[in-house]
Amino acid sequence: MYCFSSIITSFLKDLPSPIFTYSDKNMFSSVISQFKEINDLPKTVTALTLAIRRIDPIKRRFLIFMLNLYYSIAQQQEINKMTINYLGICVAPSFFSQEITYMTTTEKNVDSQIKIMTLLIGLYPLICSGFEESKNVLEQRYNLTPQQLSDYMKNPSSYSIDGIEFNTSKQSSNPSVSLRRTKSMA
Repeated sequence: MYCFSSIITSFLKDLPSPIFTYSDKNMFSSVISQFKEINDLPKTVTALTLAIRRIDPIKRRFLIFMLNLYYSIAQQQEINKMTINYLGICVAPSFFSQEITYMTTTEKNVDSQIKIMTLLIGLYPLICSGFEESKNVLEQRYNLTPQQLSDYMKNPSSYSIDGIEFNTSKQSSNPSVSLRRTKSMA
């Protein structure tokens, strides 16, 4: 799976245009900055889903495929030591424009890219199950049924979020987001 992931990541870097444009990055950063506590999960999921819908359909297909792959890798973290945080750090540059990354390589922008990817990977089951593209992913077992999604939205604390750092402080120097699926998702 690592070789496959590496090949696809290289492919993403070589695309004529990135999955996320600069305006997409700003839109996702704005959504994520509003995620302050577990009760914000439903509106965050809704906002992220709407933001993903704005992405070009072909890019959205790649994005959903990759989020599923990375989420699958993170679910094996006891074996491979690849937490959602580590994955976010490793893959974030592949999803953003190289020109933008080089022009604005500040700690804040890099942290923003990492937070975006970390949260998208961690919330994959909640934000992508409703997309048609999620039917063509490697691990369909992580796709939620409409009833499961509804249950999580009614009771956000039932979605296991371990070690998430909500945006209650002004600025965090190291994003720490760790989400795990619950037994009902297995």
